[in-house]
Amino acid sequence: MPHAVSSQALTLLTEIKAMLYSILLPQHEKLKEKIEGILDIEVIQPQIDNDCLEFEKYAGYILGLMGMLCAPVRDERLAELKKETKVVPLFRGIMDLLEQMKLDMANFTIQQVRPVIVSQSVEYEKLKFREFLATREGEENGLVSTREWLTRYNPTEQELNDPKYRKLLGQWSLITLSKA
Repeated sequence: MPHAVSSQALTLLTEIKAMLYSILLPQHEKLKEKIEGILDIEVIQPQIDNDCLEFEKYAGYILGLMGMLCAPVRDERLAELKKETKVVPLFRGIMDLLEQMKLDMANFTIQQVRPVIVSQSVEYEKLKFREFLATREGEENGLVSTREWLTRYNPTEQELNDPKYRKLLGQWSLITLSKA
């Protein structure tokens, strides 16, 4: 096997191994050990050097492992890859599917921690607002501009009693409520 091809094969299998590790959860220690044993670079390198590396066997193992780890939505693509006979499209497909699986895992992780994030976000926002107000001491709790704006646009008693203004406020309230 030419040096460039063997180098590419080794690089490709190393990348696939790293991508597989990246989608495993911390509790998958035995699976990590199994991957390390089968995709052991020190074992693969002599096979490449002796021109006896069997891509199909490694691909079959990788696809089987991916089948255990992927979301059901990826099963169809996985089945297509299992039928692929050409090495380059097969490993390109494996890399693409592993990228999708990494995104699936990221989305799953976000979905799992979302309730914690939401529950803590209100307290975080309160803390940040208090910190903001603390930096604006001497400005009536830092809300001078807000108070000025509210005062500037506060309707007068005459405006509040004007039927046209009341009608306008009523329409505005309806528009606001319909958007909510």
